[in-house]
This record gives sequence, C-alpha cells and structure tokens, in this order.
Amino acid sequence: YFTYAMEPIELKELLEESLKKDDLQPDVRKRITELNAKLDINDNNVILAGKLKK
Repeated sequence: YFTYAMEPIELKELLEESLKKDDLQPDVRKRITELNAKLDINDNNVILAGKLKK
C-alpha cells in the first residue's frame, strides 16, 4: 500500500492537465471533472491511498 499527501492546488493542476488529453474515456473524464470541481485551493491537503501492484 502507499499513501501520498498533496496540496489541493497541486492536485487541481494535475487534474486540469489530465483533462487536456483527448484519449480519456467519457466516464474517467466525468470523474476527473467532478473531483476538480469539488476541490478548492484553500482546502486541507488531500491524502491519496492505494494498493501497489506486484
């Protein structure tokens, strides 16, 4: 497993860069757009957690 904390502005920038890609599936584009809309640059840090592949 991994955890990673990042500033909301940093995550928003990454999400906006991802939205510029033409090859995103519609459902992925929708989720990214919704997450980007919910984030505010004055929010607390965002913690990402996930499972690493073997």
